[in-house]
Amino acid sequence: MNHASINSLMDPYFKRWNEPVVRQVFSEDLASKILNTPLFEQIQQDTLIWKAEKNGRYSVHSELVDLSHLHKPGYWDRIWKLKTLLKVKNLIWRMCRDCLPTRVRLLDKGVDCTTQCVSCDSNHEDLSHVFFSALLLFRSGLWQAYGERFKVR
Repeated sequence: MNHASINSLMDPYFKRWNEPVVRQVFSEDLASKILNTPLFEQIQQDTLIWKAEKNGRYSVHSELVDLSHLHKPGYWDRIWKLKTLLKVKNLIWRMCRDCLPTRVRLLDKGVDCTTQCVSCDSNHEDLSHVFFSALLLFRSGLWQAYGERFKVR
């Protein structure tokens, strides 16, 4: 296996590990961990994430390839300068970045779940639904009763 490459560890057509190669290259313990790592069928094509160092090798110190497509314009530093609890800043930041694990978002990310809200049985638990439901509960004075029912603190 002196000439094995990374892509020989997987069968790209069937999205599964090449078990004989993995077992031959790695210790039994490590091979077992690798073989128990799921490969996702949703990913159609591998893309380059890391640039090689000048010596042609990759390391955690290698620069990331262009990730500008992940940048969302905004005044993020203003969120972090707010005079409030860190968890509140974090919540605001996550809401602005649309990365709260609402049921609709989880479904978009491949998690097999219903989009039905567990609190009110709405059929579409997305960020707007969660935020405005919480805002209405808070404004109506029902937040405390809701918190006791769902152990919100």
